Amino acid sequence: MGPERALDLGETARAIVELCDGVRTEEEIALVLAQRFDAPAVKIQDDVARLLVELRARCLIEDT
Repeated sequence: MGPERALDLGETARAIVELCDGVRTEEEIALVLAQRFDAPAVKIQDDVARLLVELRARCLIEDT
């Protein structure tokens, strides 16, 4: 992996990536994190969607 593809993930982003297992949906990931961080699910859903769009654009993840 070249440096142009390296990522420095914060706590929330790292938690999102760790839950990307090809089985969970974006909504399920958001619900897990909303419970884990005791945060509003709507806010977490926005964060999950935004990060996954960025990772897809960088070809770091793909939909199954």
